[in-house]
Amino acid sequence: MNILSGASSQEPSKEAQGSSTSNEANEARAVSLVSLEKGVRDNLMRLFLELDHDGDGSLNQKEFAAAKQLLSGVCGELPGSVKQPGVPVRSEDFMSYVASWAAAARVTLTQILREVPRQLARKPSNFDESVSELKQLGKKHQLR
Repeated sequence: MNILSGASSQEPSKEAQGSSTSNEANEARAVSLVSLEKGVRDNLMRLFLELDHDGDGSLNQKEFAAAKQLLSGVCGELPGSVKQPGVPVRSEDFMSYVASWAAAARVTLTQILREVPRQLARKPSNFDESVSELKQLGKKHQLR
């Protein structure tokens, strides 16, 4: 028995129980933030891989220009305060760049991860572009 409160030492006081519940809630929030952060990171990595057309693990000048164009469609113009990474752009630099641009533009990463794939879906694939080029070449040869 606790002499000061008159409660048994094995039973936590109401304040301790409230504190324990509050700590559990904080821990649950921290865990969900960690999982969300990991999920966002995973989705940014998927976006990076989709933009890395040649599959070499970095974005070359052309791939990075396409990424910036897609991002500007969601975030607006690139603020001068956002430092651009050097080319070739590694995945970590890309994720940091996207996060910086989103923060400066006051756009959430979730919005970017929802909108950019939509833009990519509307964009013709490399195969579609190749077929279109071949059709154009065929038309030029027919005109001769």
